[in-house]
Order: sequence, then structure tokens, then C-alpha cells
Amino acid sequence: MNDSLDDELRRSLHHQADRIPRRPDLTRGAITRASGIRRRRRIASGVVAAVLVAIALPLGLWVGDSLSSGQDPVEPPTPSGDTHVELDLRSLPSDDLPALPYLDNRTVVGDGISVDVPGTAPIAAIAPVSDGVYVATATGSYDWLLTRYAADGQAVEIGQVLGLPVASADGRWVAYLTGQTNQSGNPVGPATLTLVDDETGDTSTVTLPDADATQVTIHAIVDGTVYFTYDEFRTGRRVPLQTWTSGDSSPQPVSGGLDATAVSPDGRLVAQFTKLVDFGSCSAMFDRETAGVLWRTCKYQVRGFSPDGRYVWAFPAYTEGYGPTSAAILDAETGELVRRYDSESQRRYITFHDAVFEDDDSLLIRAEQGDQTSLLRCEVYTGECAAAEPLTKGTADDLAGSPYLLPDVG
Repeated sequence: MNDSLDDELRRSLHHQADRIPRRPDLTRGAITRASGIRRRRRIASGVVAAVLVAIALPLGLWVGDSLSSGQDPVEPPTPSGDTHVELDLRSLPSDDLPALPYLDNRTVVGDGISVDVPGTAPIAAIAPVSDGVYVATATGSYDWLLTRYAADGQAVEIGQVLGLPVASADGRWVAYLTGQTNQSGNPVGPATLTLVDDETGDTSTVTLPDADATQVTIHAIVDGTVYFTYDEFRTGRRVPLQTWTSGDSSPQPVSGGLDATAVSPDGRLVAQFTKLVDFGSCSAMFDRETAGVLWRTCKYQVRGFSPDGRYVWAFPAYTEGYGPTSAAILDAETGELVRRYDSESQRRYITFHDAVFEDDDSLLIRAEQGDQTSLLRCEVYTGECAAAEPLTKGTADDLAGSPYLLPDVG
């Protein structure tokens, strides 16, 4: 049955794709969406069959986040099943390897890429672009060595950076921070925000007007505009959300004084801290188009958006000890809880260290249990979780770093 369904889907896609204007490539979005279709067919065959039938009918073909002109959009499925999901990493079924590039020990792997990073220095971050990856390796207290690796493994050393690289969700842009350090490795003088158009090779820079702005967090890169916040190095004061677009002479503050924790892929929604409370914090979702707050919560801290902006992933507002012991998916517009992931047993706690949406439908999570680490793939619509990478020896507090590392994508 699956073979005939595949054949029918393939014929329909080929027929309709002939009517789509050609682009140089469909980048990571097309790859991850195709991988998502394969996974959903196995996990939720009923839902997937409906989606595939919808695609096969002459209703239009998905291209990015829109349909071909003249067609009505197909409504995505509604999440079903238990909201609360209990996990034991040792008993999860195996699943496909992640399509989104990630670090497996010292090898960056993903659909279309496998690059070995030489040396022994701990790898602090990877930022995947359309045909390669930027890798930051630790060199000192506040700086890292940044290198760009092409998909064929050829390396170009960028130099020392003060801020870890972040790639845009479409794989075109990458941003990072540069600046001077003293003999002790501490930042001195003003820092420079650098934005690279990896498609054209063009590089733009801006010197941040605050000479003490060295602890910069890049939340998103949207069509050449960088959304970022920073802490002043000496005072620790948090400066609200700023934007800077390639070619502009200086950054501009975003109205509302937003202490951002995440920005949606289109720049419209901003998750922000609103206040600190005993043993935790409160947050809100701000809509820049209406200049209003969509919802508030003191239960969760939003950390990232799905590529279509429909969902967010979050950690608990209060985390004690080694790290978060649960993770959640929320509806971005309403704040409604879609999934919450917890340990199945209090004797076998799971620590959730990081996550990133692999596509609109699935969340990749780096999690530990005991002295082992795994990459999980949890499906938004079914609630099912599986091991995209199996449990392996090693944790985040190992000197060489975690055995797995998810990409920095905003």
C-alpha cells in the first residue's frame, strides 16, 4: 500500500512541480519537509494519508510556507493524543537520523553533509547554511575560532569571534560577533556585529554603539535583518531587543522595550521575559503588528519557534540543579499547551538540555539520562517520540562536550 501511495505522490508532485518557477535550490526547507512526510507516514498513517491525498488533488503544491497561486491553503492537522508524555530514553524506538545538520562527536552530519572537524578543542556551536556549516571551537575564556566548512569538507578559517554563530532558518544568512580581547581573553572596546549572506558571499558589519555590549544573543535573522539582545559586560544590565539590517549604519531598538527570549521566523512575534518572581520568571508573547500581548505565562520560558511560526518550544520557568527536567511545545498564538515531556520515573530523571524544530511538525531534543545522551524526535501532531540518535556515553559536563550538539538556528 505504501509503495502505491509513494508512486501516486511522486507522479502528482512531478506533474505540479513543472508549473513552479525554478529556483537555484530549495535549501533545507524542502529536505526537512520531505523527511517529515516519510516519518509521519510511519507514525501516523491515517493523518499522513489525508495529507498526501490533499497534495495529490489539484489544490496546489506547497512551496515554502505558501501554495501555488490561485489555490486555497490546506489546513494543517490538529494535534491529538495525550498532552503529557512520559519518557524513558532507554526504551524509545529508533527513528531516522536528523535531516537538520547536527554534531555527532566531531562530525557534522545531516542530509547532504558529512564533515569531520579536526583537532581536539571543544566544539561550542555549529550554524548550518545551504551548502556548508560554520563551526566555533573553544580557544579561551570569551572567544572562539570560527571556521566555515563546505559540504565537501574544504575549510576557510574566519578568525576569532566573541559571539557564537547563528544561522537563519532558510540557511542563507549567518551572524556572529567580533571584537578585541586583552591578554586574559576578556573583551575590550566596542564589539562588531557581522552578517554574512552565504549565498552571495557579501559581508556586512556594524560597530555596536555601546562599548560595553559584548554578551550578545542573536535571536533570529529574517531576510537580512538581525534580531538581538545584549548584556553589558561590566554592569550586567540587559538591553532590550534591537534590530540591524545589512547596510544600515546602526542598530535600532524594537518598540516596547522587549527582553526577548525568542523571535518568530517572520519577526512578528516576540517571546519575552516580563518579570522575575521567586525561583522563576514570567513571560509573554508580544505581537509587533498589533503592539499587544497575545498571552502570558509564569509556567514556561519560550526558547524557539517552529519554521512556520505556529508552535514554540519551551523549558519550565523555574529550573533547579543540573538542568530542565521537562520540555514543552506550546501554541504560539494562544499559549495553549500542546505537549509536555517528562521523565517516566523519578528514579531515572531526564535532563533536557536543548531543542530545535527540525521542521514544522517535529522537535529535536538533546536529552540526558544517567551518564548518557540521546537526540529525540518528538512529533507535534501525534505526541510520539523516538530516538533519532541512540543513547551514547557522555554528558554536557564532559570536558570534551556533549556527544551530540544541535545547530544554532534562528
